[in-house]
Amino acid sequence: MRGRLPDIACEPDAHEGLLTLVALGCGTGLVPRLVLGSSAVRDRLTVLPADPAPERFAIGWCVRRADLRRPPAARLWSLTAQASA
Repeated sequence: MRGRLPDIACEPDAHEGLLTLVALGCGTGLVPRLVLGSSAVRDRLTVLPADPAPERFAIGWCVRRADLRRPPAARLWSLTAQASA
């Protein structure tokens, strides 16, 4: 299939929608490993190596200020701040 463009049957608006379509047998998808790890359908999917590997890209995270008082959210926020520094 190299050098051939795939037929696009559907373009879901979110990663979980894409993973659900893949789990139903509607093709393949490319998502960040972070998304795959928290997906409700991850047990129904198989990870395949990509050759060549896609370029790295940034993952964004947002949180309400009030939630930063919760220890898990505060810790994750501090880790993301360290990673971007």
